[in-house]
Amino acid sequence: LMMDLSDEVLGKIESHLIDISPDTDSENSAVIPDHQFNNLTHYIRLKVELDAKLDLKSVAFAVRNAEYEPKLYSGLKLRMSKPWSVAVIYPNGSMMVGAYQKDVLRSAKMYVRILEKFGFIKDSLSVRPPTICLTKSYYDLGFNVRLAKFARDFAPDTSYHCESNGGVSFRLNEEGVRSSAMIFKNGKIVFTALCPRRNETAKKKLAVMLVPYKK
Repeated sequence: LMMDLSDEVLGKIESHLIDISPDTDSENSAVIPDHQFNNLTHYIRLKVELDAKLDLKSVAFAVRNAEYEPKLYSGLKLRMSKPWSVAVIYPNGSMMVGAYQKDVLRSAKMYVRILEKFGFIKDSLSVRPPTICLTKSYYDLGFNVRLAKFARDFAPDTSYHCESNGGVSFRLNEEGVRSSAMIFKNGKIVFTALCPRRNETAKKKLAVMLVPYKK
């Protein structure tokens, strides 16, 4: 019999994944249009401890859409298209699940159910509470940016990779904001932090900083 992950187990991280709303009362909203505070897309990576040792070769033979090449990588990859997500499972029972914010919890539960169905874990209720390892957030300013001037003005917190990927990496180290951003000349920004809320805060600060560098 397959069991669902309990709400108590998954509820410990939901506070970091939901109820992220824009601060429309801040002075920043007068500089950047309000609707642009709502177009941040979060990609979440969760770590789930399955509390069981796994024979990845057996998992690869039993489960569809499994990729296992031990000579190249020690982990086994599982993929789903609905919802779109990827899981990497390791022999020690650790599982990394990557998906967009609205799908990541459901995806984690589905991967656990699959492993339970084929008998690789005994009871899904014994699975430890998942933790957020990484959040990547994607944002579009809606205008082109003069990257070279921005990189000069905010050195040494910036690094301009004009020959490799054409972007500027910028690290925000203020209290409560700690996040890194990769800024591209077309106005696209990729934020990386531990949780979505930090990326939301970093987005609001960086969007205002970049307005004077609009092309």
